[in-house]
Amino acid sequence: MENFSPYLHQKTAQSRWPECNTRFQALMPDPLHFLDVNRLHNFISMSDMKYNAIVNTGIEIIYCVEIPKDLLPADAQVEIAAKVFHGYNAGKAYE
Repeated sequence: MENFSPYLHQKTAQSRWPECNTRFQALMPDPLHFLDVNRLHNFISMSDMKYNAIVNTGIEIIYCVEIPKDLLPADAQVEIAAKVFHGYNAGKAYE
């Protein structure tokens, strides 16, 4: 075991799966289908990837709840602006 290096193991894993996203948005609706969810009345997320993954599997979303700007920390405004620019749905407060 003296030659074992967690760093080398991590680098090997990263080189094998360089574009692996650990969130797997396309699989996210599976638990909802397992629970027999057909409709979400209030969807609280700005992620267009989550929204599309849910809607594309046949689950209806009635209303996307807008996250108020005053709930976001001041140091997160730049990140939110970038996400909105790239397709996140943040509501009218972020236009």
